[in-house]
Amino acid sequence: MVVKQKRGRKRYILFEHHKKPELGIIRSFLSKNSEILKGKIRWRIIEFEEKNSIILIDHTKSVILRKLIEDNIDKLGLKPTKTSGTLKALRK
Repeated sequence: MVVKQKRGRKRYILFEHHKKPELGIIRSFLSKNSEILKGKIRWRIIEFEEKNSIILIDHTKSVILRKLIEDNIDKLGLKPTKTSGTLKALRK
């Protein structure tokens, strides 16, 4: 048995901010869509800065989350730029 099968594979998604970010709006948007985003690894905001933010999500839900946020780009002010399995590769 492989450990990843129990724990699940993770993906980190890097987002750029187009307007001043509001953490409360992003958290409420993610929790409102949590039924769609349920997986072995639930979503979690790893880093939230003025220009960029990083969200951790299950690997099967990363495409769904990117599509959700791209559809609501005006409301959230986020634009997904890059997806990676490690933080080191994402920050390069």
